[in-house]
Amino acid sequence: MQCHPEKSDKATLFNHMQAFRALSRSPAVLCGDLYHAMEDIVQTLTQALPHARIGIWTIDDTQTDRWQCLASNQPAQPSFKSAELQDLIDILDQEFIYTVDNTVTLPKRSLAPLPFFERPICAQLCAGIQINAQTKGIVCCEFEHTAHRWSIDEMYFTESIANFASLFLSDYNRRRAEMKLFDAICNDRLTGLANASHFIQTLKSKIEQRRQTPLLLALLDIRGFRHINDIHGHDIGDEILKTMAIELTRRLPDALIGRTASNEFIIARHIDDIEVLAHTNHELTKLLHSDLQIRDEHITLESSIGTALYPNNATRIKSLIRKCDIALFKAKETSRAGFIAYNAQLGHDYVQHIHLKKRLKTAIQDKTFVNYYQPKVNLATRAIASGEVLIRWRDKHGKFVPPSDFIPIAERTGMINEVGHLVHDNICNDLNLIRNFNRCNHVLAINASVHELRDPNYVDHLLDCTQACGLPPKQFEIEVTESTFLDEDYITHNNLKRLQKQGFSLALDDFGTGYSSLSYLKKIQFDTIKIDRSFVQNIHLCPKNREITTSLIKLFHTMGCKVVAEGVEDIAEAHVLRDLDCDFAQGFLYAKPMGINQYTQYLDCSPLPPPPFFYEI
Repeated sequence: MQCHPEKSDKATLFNHMQAFRALSRSPAVLCGDLYHAMEDIVQTLTQALPHARIGIWTIDDTQTDRWQCLASNQPAQPSFKSAELQDLIDILDQEFIYTVDNTVTLPKRSLAPLPFFERPICAQLCAGIQINAQTKGIVCCEFEHTAHRWSIDEMYFTESIANFASLFLSDYNRRRAEMKLFDAICNDRLTGLANASHFIQTLKSKIEQRRQTPLLLALLDIRGFRHINDIHGHDIGDEILKTMAIELTRRLPDALIGRTASNEFIIARHIDDIEVLAHTNHELTKLLHSDLQIRDEHITLESSIGTALYPNNATRIKSLIRKCDIALFKAKETSRAGFIAYNAQLGHDYVQHIHLKKRLKTAIQDKTFVNYYQPKVNLATRAIASGEVLIRWRDKHGKFVPPSDFIPIAERTGMINEVGHLVHDNICNDLNLIRNFNRCNHVLAINASVHELRDPNYVDHLLDCTQACGLPPKQFEIEVTESTFLDEDYITHNNLKRLQKQGFSLALDDFGTGYSSLSYLKKIQFDTIKIDRSFVQNIHLCPKNREITTSLIKLFHTMGCKVVAEGVEDIAEAHVLRDLDCDFAQGFLYAKPMGINQYTQYLDCSPLPPPPFFYEI
């Protein structure tokens, strides 16, 4: 049997772009017509592979143990049991693409291609349709009579088609979920605003009537709304949504306003001139912070807003909403309320974010993370008895991915819990090396994210880790940030109390980063408080920084806490901190974060802490 690979020419990329452009303009895609949209997607792929049989299968929502065929260009198997597809799904979860060039020469131990169509297979290519980082659908391309060496262009285009189908199905599922929550009528029953489907239909008419007039589209998301419901109750949450709807209508009476999700509003307004744009942005900016009196409750709201302009950023409604979503996504990344307008760089960054999320999932499964350590130095004796554990990710090319790039993604997707487990598992082996250097009482500080502390099993996993190491909990210090207490819930508070009860030390990290409030220091007795670098930097030159730091050190000592100064980089800073009776310092002046081998060598060259030390061992 002879292979006949199709040759790609210089026009391949252009043809692919044209195909996607035509697909994005498909009425079925724009209107969210599931089956006709899938037929359009199959037809687009058929144009690129004219002699292949092509089909799309997804999970049947009415029977989650079955997969159904949504569209195909030739007679195909109408459905499969989930178990029949599991091996293929496992491959697509990892690789996103599965190919067989020739079934006759397929190695015996390789996964045999599944018969998606009613006739025999000679070559097969499958691409995963991923929703929420899981394979929920499959695009299959097959050749019946001839072997086929799949080219990079064909694999890339098929994967791109699968990604397009993923975006469509995600949007379709989101819309259908909303339809279950609200009646299939024009207005949202709670707020009286346009619901999502009616908003889009009205927006189409609005643009058609004034196609030459620019239009601003904005998405407003109320931050932490789930916790508002948890703390104040759903009745108060409903009142907040009604109040926000009234406020939007009052501020922008001539705008089209809708509610697209539980805590998300969408606003469209024609922009006749620059003054109207300035006024619209000004009114929206006022909604970033709102103080509301709901019944007997005083509630402070913070919101995130993302905007996009028609036709500058997009001429199609779906694309315009997508650009708005990307801007909102960026605004929600900030630690506080934010207003972001879409630009090309944001779009590029978002694509990079999606790629990084896929790589992160693979890295967690492959356990390619290592622990780095940064010592904390006793300012009085220069001895080291503790160090902070920091996660590092080395990719398959041997390059380190900055934590500032992947930690936010891990937190947003919930993968931070799995990353945290890898940190804990790595500690056991590393601590054994540290003990070999006469550091049996060495304390390690472990960072705990907000998401980890909301996990009911967090403390149990940490205890399993200490038992595996054969070390008592008192040799571990758990560092939490002030953001932990912004939306503190029962599980978080209970986990902190359990940690203390089990013997773990607690440290408050980055004090002074903007959330600082002494109220939560009454709830939890911290053993250590770390003062943020913003107060430490140039403390020998800045009287204001020195005054604030002096007051903080005295206050925290009065509360029975040890104090660590973060980000010390200058010897003069260290001298001032020592004179102010600061207990510990951490920063590049002493050492950068380092791997376990370097860290143990560093400890071997450093003085031992004189007994008794600051930590109770």
